[in-house]
Amino acid sequence: MRLEPATSEQSTIHYECTSPQIAKITFANPPVYLIVGKTVLRLIEIVEALADPDIQVVVFDSATSDFFYNHLDPAAADFPAP
Repeated sequence: MRLEPATSEQSTIHYECTSPQIAKITFANPPVYLIVGKTVLRLIEIVEALADPDIQVVVFDSATSDFFYNHLDPAAADFPAP
């Protein structure tokens, strides 16, 4: 399954296939990089896309150098139901 780019609003996670075998996941939620509800929803889409048997390597990256995710604060956002 090939994942389409998020189109409805700016995503906190960007997914791209840099080649048929390599996927790149870039986290971006400045300024404090909290994990919010839309982050979780986008990550679910990406995990489903990674079921593609052609993907052999997944590279995780941050849109801000020297900074990844701060923390998860379930009280700060609406999270999807399990």
